[in-house]
Amino acid sequence: MNPIDIFIAYAEADKKLMERLRKQFSAAERIGLIDAWHDGEIEIGTDKEEASKKAMEKAEIVLLLLSADFFASEYLYEKEMTQALALAEAGKTTVIPVLLNECTWQLTPVANLQMLPKNEIPVSNEHWKHPDRAFKHVVDEVIRISNNIRQGNGHETIAYKPSEKKEDKVVVEKTIQKTVTVNEEEDKTPLRKIVIYAFLGLGAMALLSFLVDTFLTNPVPEPLGKDPITWAPEEAPSPTAPTTKTSFSTIKLNNLEWSAGNINLPSDNSWCYDNNSDNCSKLGLLYNHKAALQICPDGWRLPSKEEWLALSKADIIKLKLTKGGVYDRGSYRQLDQIGYYFTPENTGGDLAWVIEFRGNEIALEKDRRYAHWGMSCRCVR
Repeated sequence: MNPIDIFIAYAEADKKLMERLRKQFSAAERIGLIDAWHDGEIEIGTDKEEASKKAMEKAEIVLLLLSADFFASEYLYEKEMTQALALAEAGKTTVIPVLLNECTWQLTPVANLQMLPKNEIPVSNEHWKHPDRAFKHVVDEVIRISNNIRQGNGHETIAYKPSEKKEDKVVVEKTIQKTVTVNEEEDKTPLRKIVIYAFLGLGAMALLSFLVDTFLTNPVPEPLGKDPITWAPEEAPSPTAPTTKTSFSTIKLNNLEWSAGNINLPSDNSWCYDNNSDNCSKLGLLYNHKAALQICPDGWRLPSKEEWLALSKADIIKLKLTKGGVYDRGSYRQLDQIGYYFTPENTGGDLAWVIEFRGNEIALEKDRRYAHWGMSCRCVR
């Protein structure tokens, strides 16, 4: 098995927390899923900076253990973090920030990356009761990303399902028990009232009136568990109705017919953000450029960057663009921050023209991004 190489960057003041995280990786390392490295493994007499640089260039995942001490270190900030982000931009690694202590990470270059733990509560916060609980969340996510990278490289993945927290299970069981008890009480209520009425001798008319009121007047509730509804984007207002049937709703803008929502058609090389099907329902799938070029139905195509940039602010509002983030080598990031939309134009190598929607100023920007990234798609004709 070829392990996924992981580089851990940390401040010396955070060494004890780094070692706790390192131990959490032990089980995954023993079976050959990952191989974690940090500067404590550099041999005496070896150039530390050069050894770290080579180790990071080899790594497929870089963990940045963030704290005030991390950002105060000129070497970590200017050298290791800068190198890691440059490698990620080139599509050679996945950078994952891990929040150890309270710090102003929002003002740094990693602010747009997916933070771990996902709730952005620092590992040292009393919320976790013990750092190992937070690090378990981190390791679970690193294992998931490692499996995604292995799958993308055509290698064997490891079956792994994070254990369910015991306290969550207890809450669920109590909720279910409470629901059953209430329903049983409701079911018994009519019968109890019948018996009480009979014994109180209120007479046949009173009893008959109660029976009619209970069983005939009250409407029968609708049965639960209806068949699931297949998702289709909500149809946006359109000057003209679609002339032909498609798998999505459409809208006319600038003499072009656009898909009114992000494309959500299954394909190879497509992903739901965070592997969550609810995100597909709301935001559509993320496709790499090759899949995006083939995803539009017959007679449809990806809009060019010129067609995107010709849209007015009113047009952009009508299209209801989303900020669905991006997928990159097992990592999901920038959800609710940026919407990336592929155009058909390749700029050479592994780059393609992409339209970026940030939402604040209701304006679009063009940029060159890596074609292997997973991004949103719209179709036109």
